[in-house]
Amino acid sequence: MSQNYNKSFKQKLTHINMTKEFIQLRNEINKIDNQLILLIKKRFKIIERIKRYRLARNIPEEDNQKEEEIMKSKIDKSGLDKNFVKNIFRLIFEESKRFHKRR
Repeated sequence: MSQNYNKSFKQKLTHINMTKEFIQLRNEINKIDNQLILLIKKRFKIIERIKRYRLARNIPEEDNQKEEEIMKSKIDKSGLDKNFVKNIFRLIFEESKRFHKRR
């Protein structure tokens, strides 16, 4: 009986340690998610400044060539799946354009 108790106790301790580790990992992900949101907000503030700069100088707001250059640069540096990076930046660019139109 003592052996079964020890085994059960060890399993519970292992589970508790795994649960603590899991919670710590989730907390790290949450911190990263919060940082991503803050960075995106910061990016949009800069986009607003770029918009004003372009308007003051009659520079077209959309620059598809620049978008492609940015995407290629990020793909080359990221080490992530090419399509994943493209999708992220396409979404960012699309939302940036919507943001421009709302302002």
